[in-house]
Amino acid sequence: MANQHKSQANALYLFFYYLGSSVSGTGGGLLYSHLGWIGIVGLIGVYVLIGFVLCNLLVHRLKGQAT
Repeated sequence: MANQHKSQANALYLFFYYLGSSVSGTGGGLLYSHLGWIGIVGLIGVYVLIGFVLCNLLVHRLKGQAT
């Protein structure tokens, strides 16, 4: 049973890895062709903002479980 969960986790990881890579590559190319380097910097800024939001949600959820 544990091996099945590891396989599913690995499959999900690879799916989102390649999905993110293709979306970032395509989106980054489109932004670069229309906005130049400002578009790339904006894309990275959006990724950083999403990372902060997800970390904040995780911290609040873990604090709620601890009490």
